[in-house]
Parts: sequence; structure tokens; C-alpha cells
Amino acid sequence: MTDSLAISNNILRRAFNEGIEISPMKLQKLLYFLYARYLHVSQGEHLLSSRFEVWKYGPVLSEVYHYFSDYRAKPIKKYAQVDGEAFALNEIRNPLFKEALDTTWDKWKSYSAQQLSAITHFADSAWDKADKRGDRFLNDNEVRTDGEVFFE
Repeated sequence: MTDSLAISNNILRRAFNEGIEISPMKLQKLLYFLYARYLHVSQGEHLLSSRFEVWKYGPVLSEVYHYFSDYRAKPIKKYAQVDGEAFALNEIRNPLFKEALDTTWDKWKSYSAQQLSAITHFADSAWDKADKRGDRFLNDNEVRTDGEVFFE
């Protein structure tokens, strides 16, 4: 399993436990905010092996998009699985990840996918800069700056 799908399951676990609906688009935005927060609190340590791409509605991890694309705009109902098993990142073994996930979830869980998408598009965000340059991927140093701005 790719780590982005495992981390998706960490978010989905919270959503399922709290009865909060998560569409694929909302999941993408929460993953982005989580990654930005993690880059900020970890002083630039990478959490993901894949990179966020510049898509019309904001940053996207393509493997997460493809895995959950059948849901379209509907709420995701199942965890990501590989060979019939669902995996998540161990939060106890990674306190920086747990802090970033807790902070992200608590702050952004009640926002809609459209609201979260609009936030990723603010002027001078990592997405905005990459889009203006015509880049395919977001720059992690700029994403880290988003991690400061989104959680002020």
C-alpha cells in the first residue's frame, strides 16, 4: 500500500468514527492540509513518497484520486485496501504525524470540499504559485509555508 492511501485511512477512521462525510475531493484537501502542517512542524521532513499535483480544484495526490474516483462527489464508505486489508499509519509511533493529523482534523473537518478547495487557491499559496508557473507539482518549501498560514 502506498503511504498516501494509508494516511487516507487515518483520516477516514476519524470521519467514520465521528459520522462526518468525506468525499474524495474533501479527502484530497484534508490530505493536503495535513501534509502542509506536517512539513511545518517537522521542519521539512517528508511524510509522503508521492507529490501533490496542480489540478483545477487544488492539490491532488493522483493515486488517492484514482483509488476513490468511483465515489465521485459522494461520501467515501470504505477504507482503502490492498489484498483485502486496510492499513493506516501508526500514530503512536509518530507523534509529529499525530499532532499534525489531530490539528488538521480538529480545524478543518467541518468545512466542505468546496470551502477547502477555495482555501488552497488563495493568492500566493503553493498551489497558486505552481499554477502560475505552469508546474505539474507543488513545491514542498511553498507547501510548508502554507502549513504556517493555514494554522495561524
